Amino acid sequence: MSKKYAICRVEKRHDLKQVGRSEGHNLRAYKAAHADPKASAPRILFGTKGLTTQLKEALPEKRRKDAVLAFEVFLGASPEQVDDWAEANIAFLKQRFGKNLMQVVLHTDEQTPHIHAYCHPVQEDGSLSYFKMLGTPKLMSELQTDYGLAMKPLGLRRGLRKSTATHEETARWRAAQKQQPTIALPPITDADIPAATLADRVNPEAYVKTVLEGFMKKVKRQLTKTLKAAGENEKTHKLNAELHARLGELEARQEAESTRAQIYRKMLAGLIGFEPDIDTLQGQQETLAAVKKARRQLIKKNTVEAAKTAPEASATINTRSRSSNRQPRAPRPPI
Repeated sequence: MSKKYAICRVEKRHDLKQVGRSEGHNLRAYKAAHADPKASAPRILFGTKGLTTQLKEALPEKRRKDAVLAFEVFLGASPEQVDDWAEANIAFLKQRFGKNLMQVVLHTDEQTPHIHAYCHPVQEDGSLSYFKMLGTPKLMSELQTDYGLAMKPLGLRRGLRKSTATHEETARWRAAQKQQPTIALPPITDADIPAATLADRVNPEAYVKTVLEGFMKKVKRQLTKTLKAAGENEKTHKLNAELHARLGELEARQEAESTRAQIYRKMLAGLIGFEPDIDTLQGQQETLAAVKKARRQLIKKNTVEAAKTAPEASATINTRSRSSNRQPRAPRPPI
């Protein structure tokens, strides 16, 4: 008889968009390549839809830009009775995370039943701290140990410590995808990235957003066209995989542009003397006015300095010219 393990993994979410995409995947808002379309749909065992809205209400307004806004707990096993296993998982999650637990979804449309649970790291005092909950190797190890003990009555045991094994279903699916025919998606070309105007340089974040939206429209048109032409499930799976890869590339570009935009903001703040607000029309107008004012002051300063140095240079030139025009004196007659 083979050993059956209770697997527990955690993934951090730093962005509300990541949470929305993840919830869409968990609730099968779009086709999942590794899921059986004939199997039962995912079941929400706890909580409701709309994680992004719930997070906005729960999170504090003031927080670090790199803060962990939520974390997703993956719970997997090969139980004999899925319903009993699901109830045990709900009890464990409620006991372990309490008010921080937001949503629990059961998947039975893949080879191994598993659960996706979403939590937020808001503390009792209203602060946001993933570190206090699961931010150290010790806390993560304790979570996995506690989960293994909770699943022990069902004949499951804790996953191997320091294991380098990957998710079996995902690895098997990726290997199978290599055998599928390649369906080309439109590449990112220079034509997809229009030249930035002066307004775009002032508001680089809006510029990046416009570029991404334009390219995604192009991808969507190509995706619709390909799906109609393909008609085969395997090709659809491959297409979804490549689309997600393309989205990852776009997210990486967006992150790089956001970093560049932060640098521009700091440089602009050093020029005008305050942190520019370019997210609103009024803030953009104030920033442009401050830039023009700083430019006028800089021109004025350069003009004054040039005027100060000009007389000195002129005097030096005149002195040199007078000395060069002097005639040698005649020697005095002897007395």
